[in-house]
Amino acid sequence: MSYGHSSPSRLFLLGGGALIGVCLLWAALGSIDVVSHAPGVVTPEGQIKVVQHLEGGIVRHIEVEEGELIRRGQRLIELDPTRNRTEVDALTVQLESLQIKLARLTAEVEGKRRLSYDDRWRERYPQLVTEALKLFQRRQERLRSEVAVQQQLIIRHHHQLEEINSRLEGNQNVLIFLQQQIAMSDKLLESSLSNRMNHLDLLKEQSGVERQIAEDRALQKQMEAAVVEADRQMELINNRFIEQAQSDLDQELHKVQILQQKLTREQDTLQRTEVVAPVSGTIKRLYVTTEGGIIAPGGKIAEIVPQEAQLIIEARLPPGDIGYVIPGQKVLIRLASADSFRFNPLPGQVVQVSPDTLLTRDEQPYYKLKILPDTPFFARDEQYYPFFPGMLVDCTILTGERTVLDYLLQPFISISQQALRER
Repeated sequence: MSYGHSSPSRLFLLGGGALIGVCLLWAALGSIDVVSHAPGVVTPEGQIKVVQHLEGGIVRHIEVEEGELIRRGQRLIELDPTRNRTEVDALTVQLESLQIKLARLTAEVEGKRRLSYDDRWRERYPQLVTEALKLFQRRQERLRSEVAVQQQLIIRHHHQLEEINSRLEGNQNVLIFLQQQIAMSDKLLESSLSNRMNHLDLLKEQSGVERQIAEDRALQKQMEAAVVEADRQMELINNRFIEQAQSDLDQELHKVQILQQKLTREQDTLQRTEVVAPVSGTIKRLYVTTEGGIIAPGGKIAEIVPQEAQLIIEARLPPGDIGYVIPGQKVLIRLASADSFRFNPLPGQVVQVSPDTLLTRDEQPYYKLKILPDTPFFARDEQYYPFFPGMLVDCTILTGERTVLDYLLQPFISISQQALRER
């Protein structure tokens, strides 16, 4: 009877021992993954394009939103162009008015006696054209007046020179005749056929003619020099007129060059009132959110993630886990939202670990990990959830394996190690 009574207990003990043995065997042979958890955010690898505005201005219209996919050349915002357009119009008027003045000065330099303007100039700037024509006529009349005065002086000098030349010619003929008379008088005196008084009168008359000839020759040289000087003054009058016109033309051309440079700058500024995307991509951040607001010179407008940029994950690893994480380790990536259960975990790999700790805004230390996902989207069956910059994810880094027995015995091993130490 006792044997039969102890048999169930014995079977129970044997069964319990076998179960414990199986559990110990499973704990010794079975393994579990050792992981580290790190929250992360999807970010583009490489340079994010920052759109800025050189001059700044007043925001007139905002045409994009954060997260919007844009194409290269698409307008992001428009600034108020009123001031720039007014400046461009004013500079254009100044340049065109200078063109009217340049046409007048060019005609004067080229020696033209008439000035005309196209109908386009007459219709757009009738007053400026009228004033330019009047000024041209006044300057031409003054030039003609100066030339006429000098021309009269030249004519007078020529008349005086002609009179001197004529008088010289007459006196030279008289002198020749007197010389002949004196020669004949000498012969008559030798023959006592003439008195000496008549001979002396002839000599006196010869001396007077010679003196007159000498004076006229001196006057002839002076008058010839006066004619040459008068001709030179005539040339100087024309040259001074042209030189003055050329000097004025050079000054106006310099003004035109300066105004054209200003106009080019203002036209560029006016063109930049429409801010366009430099690349195709996604608006990561929009700094301008208020129409009518002011952008400071050099102020940021938007950050654009280029379309061709590869998306990676930047995760924050607690400092306590840094000894277990190295590049090349496998990672499981999940959405950090309520929709995470709808998609399978996405495999990835650690590609970089920061060499030192960084600090969060609340001064909490962390190590930055760069994780490369296998695909830029979560998927399950036919559903896809693509990555976008700023997406929050949870990263599970597989740092190794350990048996269940090691996991169960770890607290006791730690206690025993601390208990056997003495300070």
